[in-house]
Amino acid sequence: MEYSFKSLARLLQAHGVKEVIMRHFGREGTAEVQTVNFLTKQARFLTYREIERMHLPENEIYGLGLELMAHVKNDWAQDWGGSGEIRWIPGGDARIRHYDRREVDFAKDITLPREEIRTILSGDIPEGREVTLLDHVDVSFAIEDGAVVFGDHSGSAEGELLPVSRSLAEQIDQAIRAMLEAIQTNESIGSQLVSGRASWNLSGNCYFNLALTKEKYDILFFTVARGADISV
Repeated sequence: MEYSFKSLARLLQAHGVKEVIMRHFGREGTAEVQTVNFLTKQARFLTYREIERMHLPENEIYGLGLELMAHVKNDWAQDWGGSGEIRWIPGGDARIRHYDRREVDFAKDITLPREEIRTILSGDIPEGREVTLLDHVDVSFAIEDGAVVFGDHSGSAEGELLPVSRSLAEQIDQAIRAMLEAIQTNESIGSQLVSGRASWNLSGNCYFNLALTKEKYDILFFTVARGADISV
C-alpha cells in the first residue's frame, strides 16, 4: 500500500503518535535510516509490541526518512556523508539536523632532529661506507591498505645524484616506517596519512612533507513543509 506524507500523518495521529524521531547515517554513496521511535502524547515511546498491534507501517516510515532527506538535498544519492536526526510531528513540518561529513586534504611539513631519530630507532642508524658518501637520501611513499609502500630512492652528494643499494634502501625503509609511526603517535595530527616524501641526512635530521586528509563536519538544518509531495 502506498502512503503519502499526509496519509501517514493522519494514521499516526489516529494512534496517538505525537512525534516521530529518526536517526540516519550515510557514507560512500549509501544511506540508511537506522532507528525510528514513536513518541506518544503521554510522553513515552511505543514498544515493538504496540507498533505491531497498531499495524503501523514501520517499513514505510523508514522509507519516509530517506525520502525526506532526498527532498531537501537531491545529490545525496551520490554523497551520503554524515549522520543526523529527523524529527516529524505528524500533521506538521519535518525538521532535519544533519552533520555533513567531508574529507579535507592538506599538507604538513615535519622535521625530526637527529637526537629524536636515534631515540626512535634505538640508535640503529644506517652505517657503512655508502652512508658516508651520501649527503642525504630522498624517498617517496604512499599508504595502501594501511601499509607504507615506498617509491624509488635517490641519493645525492654535493649536488650529484648517486644510486642507493638495495641493502641500504631496505634499512632506510624500515627506519622511515618507524619514524612515521612515531610522528602519527606524537604529533597528534588527528588525520589520515595518504602519502609523502622524506629527505634524510643520514647523520642528521629527516625532513617530511606529508599529504594528509581529515574528516570535517558541517551542521546543516532543513525543513520539509507539511504539504510536501512525498509518497512511500
